[in-house]
Amino acid sequence: MKNSFLLLNLVSWVALATAADPVVLENRALRVEIAPDNGRISVREKTSGRLWEQPAPEASAARREAVYRVLKQSKTSIETERTFDPSKDLRVTLRLRFTLPSANAPELRVEANADDPKKPCGYPRFIEPFVLDAPHGVLVVADYSNGHLYPLDLQPFPRGSFGGDRLDMPWVGLCDLDSGAGYLLLLETSDDCDVRMQKVAGKGGRALVAPQVIWRPQKEAFGYTRSVLYHFATKGGHVALCKRYRTYAKEQGLIVPFTEKLKKNPNLKQLFGAPDVWGDATLAFAREAKAAGVEKMLIHGKPATPADMRAINDLGYLTSEYDNYTDILQAKDGKLDSSHANLPDDAVLKNDQQRMTAWLTWDKKTQYMKRCPMLWADAAKRTAEKVLAEWPFIGRFIDVTTAEGMYECYDPKHPMTRTQKRECGPALHRVFRDRKLVMGGEHGIWWCVPWVDYIEGMQSGGYASWPAGHLIHPKTKDQEFEGAWGKLKTKWETYAKWGIGHESRVPLWELVFHDCIVSTWYWGDASDWLLDAAPEITPKKDAFNILYGTIPLLWANKEGAWHKDRAVFLRTYRNTCKLHETLATAELLSHEFVTSDRAVQRTQFSDSTVCLVNFGEKPYRATVAGKACELPQNGWVVTGPKVQQSLVLEDGKPVTSIRAPGYAFSDRGGVPVTLVAESEGWLRVTVGASAACVRLRPADADRASKATTGVLYRCDEQGQPLDVVEFRAGAVGEIEFGPVAAPASFLLLRGKGMQQPDLRVSDMQIEPAAPKQGDKLRVSATISNYGGVPVSGAAVDFCVDGRAMSRATVSLKSRAGTQVVAELDTAAADGVRILSVVADPAGKVKELSKQNNHAEQTVQVAADWSRWQHRKVLRVSAAGVAREDEPVVVPFALPAGADTNSVRVAEAGPDGKPAKVVPAQLDGDKLCFIVPGSLSADASRKFVVLWRDKSATPVSLPPGGSFWRAGQQAVVAPGYEARFENGALTFLAARKDGVTGKSFLKNLILSSRETGWNSEEGKVEKFDVEHIGPVRTVVRVRKALKDGVVYEKRYTFFPQRFDVEISVNKPAGYLYSRAHYLERGTYADNRGNTAIVDGHGDAENVYGRNAKPKWYAVFAPDWAHSCVALTSAESVAYWDAGGSWGSIGFHTNARQSSGIRMSYVIRPGAKDAGFAAEDSRRLTAPVTVAWD
Repeated sequence: MKNSFLLLNLVSWVALATAADPVVLENRALRVEIAPDNGRISVREKTSGRLWEQPAPEASAARREAVYRVLKQSKTSIETERTFDPSKDLRVTLRLRFTLPSANAPELRVEANADDPKKPCGYPRFIEPFVLDAPHGVLVVADYSNGHLYPLDLQPFPRGSFGGDRLDMPWVGLCDLDSGAGYLLLLETSDDCDVRMQKVAGKGGRALVAPQVIWRPQKEAFGYTRSVLYHFATKGGHVALCKRYRTYAKEQGLIVPFTEKLKKNPNLKQLFGAPDVWGDATLAFAREAKAAGVEKMLIHGKPATPADMRAINDLGYLTSEYDNYTDILQAKDGKLDSSHANLPDDAVLKNDQQRMTAWLTWDKKTQYMKRCPMLWADAAKRTAEKVLAEWPFIGRFIDVTTAEGMYECYDPKHPMTRTQKRECGPALHRVFRDRKLVMGGEHGIWWCVPWVDYIEGMQSGGYASWPAGHLIHPKTKDQEFEGAWGKLKTKWETYAKWGIGHESRVPLWELVFHDCIVSTWYWGDASDWLLDAAPEITPKKDAFNILYGTIPLLWANKEGAWHKDRAVFLRTYRNTCKLHETLATAELLSHEFVTSDRAVQRTQFSDSTVCLVNFGEKPYRATVAGKACELPQNGWVVTGPKVQQSLVLEDGKPVTSIRAPGYAFSDRGGVPVTLVAESEGWLRVTVGASAACVRLRPADADRASKATTGVLYRCDEQGQPLDVVEFRAGAVGEIEFGPVAAPASFLLLRGKGMQQPDLRVSDMQIEPAAPKQGDKLRVSATISNYGGVPVSGAAVDFCVDGRAMSRATVSLKSRAGTQVVAELDTAAADGVRILSVVADPAGKVKELSKQNNHAEQTVQVAADWSRWQHRKVLRVSAAGVAREDEPVVVPFALPAGADTNSVRVAEAGPDGKPAKVVPAQLDGDKLCFIVPGSLSADASRKFVVLWRDKSATPVSLPPGGSFWRAGQQAVVAPGYEARFENGALTFLAARKDGVTGKSFLKNLILSSRETGWNSEEGKVEKFDVEHIGPVRTVVRVRKALKDGVVYEKRYTFFPQRFDVEISVNKPAGYLYSRAHYLERGTYADNRGNTAIVDGHGDAENVYGRNAKPKWYAVFAPDWAHSCVALTSAESVAYWDAGGSWGSIGFHTNARQSSGIRMSYVIRPGAKDAGFAAEDSRRLTAPVTVAWD
């Protein structure tokens, strides 16, 4: 019967085969033989003669017939039937079609269809694997990584199976590292399959593995035609397999190079050479990074305002934001967004009728659900319309979508197969891509390449021994973790071998897609993630970035390199990003192991750039471009038409040199110096360490400018020119300057860069130095023009406390100067006054620098008390608590006809008359003044309040001195500096001897689940400076947050402390003033609870353990503060985890929504919290005031 069937279908050129004869397919490259009886398939590769064979199929108790039943045969195909046994009680018959797709190609395609495509099929194992039995045979696979090589004889094998739907590229390969021969197993229908590493026997019983496909059911049935393609290579190893897949991917429309993408979105160019940065999206950070020489940057997050984002975009940075349409919580009040939906209806319904769970927070308190992907695009459209209407984002990062595998949904409202799930990914990304955004995604996968531009995670090799997804930093290599999903079992040694081990990693992904999509590290395995546990890994990651031509991922929060070790941040940036900028559009052509231990590796790109890297512990001697060099561990040499860079040993010391268009770096001599040509004649100079003398050659970066003269400016932390620095000529083409006391930024202007004037004020003199009220003051200064063009008719103002009292006019040629003089009358001025000389006060002259247009000096003008007609005496008593420089605020109503600007307070002398004037101001009906020096607990002192009539002449100037700096929205008080951004305090630093220290505060915000735990996104409806003066500055802020929450905060800033009074329109978590920290410190409170604020430890046995708290403190050697409850609080909140250090604040009574008050007292450092108890006693027991 069987032979009769075959006779009817036999093609004329094929001889009839007996049951024992193999069935043969043959082309110019391959000879394929199928033995029907035993089921073995062999493939002879004709060029090399290599024979690829399968093991015999496992015996089945139910099977008596031949394995393959031949149905039809032609010159290029064979159709057979085979019964598979997915389980003990299930048999599935599949029709298999073997074809040779091309007459010349060494390729075999195998397709499968079910006899009944709707019948349950289980998980049938497909045809047996072809075995590679070679001493150095490896599995080649991009398994949630750029690529791995796994030895086939490794026992136990690291991966038992791979989800075909979740392979980064839908193929695996076997490769003989000695000969380069191997084969590629391409899963043409990868959505519903797995690849199992089947145990097979090699020669002499050697234990090996080989890849076997297992088909998954589609909605329980076999469904559609399944297909795999085998490509057999004679040489070329993993590179040849990658290039074959690249050709296939191109045929499928997956190879969309940046040269094509740029035509639709020119903003992509900003991605090339941009480090991927998380943790700080503020304008201040962006400006600091620009000043530090970071030319490009991919910044994730929102700054304070859309205007700030536009300013960041103007710096040339690419602004993006985290987004997630997969993990959802229940929407409140019908407010749907990317992370909130209608539950359970919008969640995936599994086959067992249970809804699918998603992300689980580390503390297991919040379980997200999985939004059905069929609903992704609609949710994205709602988000895009709302967000992009307000915020000028250039990019968008969508988490999870390109990182997870395929699954099905059985909800009849949104049913879905795995294939449909895959198709939902591009549909989601198109929502934003159609709006011209640069698209980013987590990890990445083959089908996303046309739609996504950068992926986070492809550089990482997996096997993290810490909770990378939960963004927890390990402190040591052997630290153990237990959290959301139990105890983490992966050990550091496993990460070192497979996650970051150079012997096992290969750039498979880059060999296929480098010129189409940008790769970087996973955010929890960032370039700088292991600074505590393994700082040596950062330079190794840099070396991988260089070898693969990819970008780093860095953190700008407190635990990231920007704050922890800025030199590391800048080193990683410069060593990797200039290279990527030149290579982004280039195909990676090759990768090779130069040495047998795989420590030295080389890549070559299509623009002919070659990268040589040494990962080995021993230095490696090489000759590159005819020059001998020695590479240290993680050293490299790169040669190309646009970039030359190296990290080599010179006299045993590592030296880094980088040259690219408009860029040069060298640390030869021990001082890192970076030159960036921002335009012709504009050269940014960054000096990375203190130096007695800095030598540089401007032409190394600014080749266009031929000018031999110029002007050098020292720049502020935001990169703006501050003042002129003298420099001198060095060797031919060089200039020298210094000393430089610390890392700093400079701007060298030459030629075209100097085509503006620059007015500079210097040499300010005041006579007499100690004037009395009524004296004439002679004020002089030198006005110079350091610019390259003249200035004509520029105004120069002479000011007292910012008020112009006299004006001069100057006209100056380039590099010329003149003296200006004015005589100021002090009849209306008394006390402490700030005298200043300001060139071009209205900003009419377009200058190179505006920050050197101003000089000021403080003078004390002795008051002539005879000019004050009225006075009143009061007594201040310490009320049992010792005081120091105590601010006093007391009701005081001036009589009709009094001049409010004339109110002064002086300490009474022994005769009761005014003696020494004290800082004072009148804010409406409140008299504010300082009791200077010490006031013992039982002491009291008398003060005289003085004022003049409105009719008195000359009219008195208001009291001199103010903490407020309007241009910076900052308070610069004697004891601290505080800065606002988007209505919230985002900078707080102690001051000592007139110098502001580092900010220890990240922010001070209203913190809640509804409005955001760690940031305060919202719109400032009112920002009013109500009072300013020498005693206090009062600022009132009203801000609308998420979920309809509106607060009003009144900040009162005194010299050493500030008070906050809060009201909210509705309850919102009761943490209305919560502090997040940037610096490590010690926490203590009035109950004796203590903890270390360092981003580790979560609640640390502090949260909620201080009922009805009086105070808490956080202190370090160079900064400290107390927080004193001025109204009742329920407890202290504390959550010290991740990037949100401390998260400390008073938990307010749930019934209280207004009049909530607390005070923050700032100090320049402390050894213990004793100061906080004193602050509490002083602030809760105010002084007493009695009028005589």
